[in-house]
Formats: sequence, C-alpha cells, structure tokens
Amino acid sequence: MLTTAPEDAIVREGYIMDITALKKTEEDFRNAEQRLRTIFNNVNDAIFIHDLDGRIIDVNDKMLEVYGGVDRAEALAGKVQDDYSSSRNPAGLLSRYWEEALGGKSKFFKWKARRPGDDSDLDVEVLLTKLILENRMLSWRRSEI
Repeated sequence: MLTTAPEDAIVREGYIMDITALKKTEEDFRNAEQRLRTIFNNVNDAIFIHDLDGRIIDVNDKMLEVYGGVDRAEALAGKVQDDYSSSRNPAGLLSRYWEEALGGKSKFFKWKARRPGDDSDLDVEVLLTKLILENRMLSWRRSEI
C-alpha cells in the first residue's frame, strides 16, 4: 500500500542490515589475536619482529626482560643491528646473514647481543628468518646459559 506524505512532512529513508555475523567474526578475530599474543609473550625466548631494514615493529615480554633497561616504546623505536647487536661481532657478518634470510634461507647462529640500557653484551643464539606475511623479518634470540 502506497501512501503520500503531506507537503510539510519530513521523510527519512533508510535500511536496516543484520550485522550479527560481522560482529561475531570481529569477536573471533579479537579472541584469536589475544591467544596468539598470550603465546608470543609467554615464550621463554626474546623475539623481535622487524622490517627488512631492521626497524623493530614488535617485541615480546621476554625480550624486554632479557634486554633490561628498555621499555616497549624504546624497543619499538630501535633497530636490531644498531641498538641490539654488539660492536664486538665480526664486521659484515650480520649483513651476510641478513641477505641470506631475505633470500629465504633461515639462519641460526651465535651472536653477541647488546643491552642498550647499560651497554653490556650477552651471548645469544639467533634464528633469523623472513616472514612471508608483509615482508617482515623475525629474529628469535635465546640467551646462552
């Protein structure tokens, strides 16, 4: 049935859309992200996620503990090679490993890391690998005991 509105009437048109499925998908995504973040932060190794130039994008809680003296904001403002590698490492070696990892070959090696807070060195084992997701690099470091 069609009706006409008086000339002075204000008419609004709109539509209603059921977004229940969208809201459920968003909630599932948040829950999955929280589960992965919990795992990431409870691994017993320091993890750096950085771009292809070494700028740090994310770190886990263990990294902040092992590399004491920095908070998350300071860590995210740093670069792996400039701020977390000791000058006592062989010159050019990290660049070579970096290129190999960029080429798809993960590298596992011993390294002298640097704690920026007190400028002390620590011996670590590093797994450097390229993540397929968004062209990022992953640096997984285990402190030697």
